[in-house]
Amino acid sequence: MAAGQKSAREAGERFARIIISGTPTELLREVRLLGTDRLAAHDLLESILAYFEQVYKGESVHQWMKACLSLPEGQADGRQTAGCLELLLQGLRQLEVNASVPLVLAVTLYNVQQEVQN
Repeated sequence: MAAGQKSAREAGERFARIIISGTPTELLREVRLLGTDRLAAHDLLESILAYFEQVYKGESVHQWMKACLSLPEGQADGRQTAGCLELLLQGLRQLEVNASVPLVLAVTLYNVQQEVQN
């Protein structure tokens, strides 16, 4: 695996953990640190999308979340993960139409976090 792919995957996993168990403040702070690099934002959203797709397709959502984050039983389900996938795909489309990178990332990832945590 190339170094760039590995770092994108690690960033995606880090953001997925913040989305699942972090606060909106933590999430927005991390988004702000990314700046306005459209390619990095695209790679990040794709990495987070791949992370949630893996959960949706192959693993039991509950087992994965419980193992990674020690969430209480019953806090996650497949519909929730599917909603997150849809939000991430919308974010990728918005980046493609030249929307503001920080705004797209902040709104997309915040909405995903709300989907997961509520």
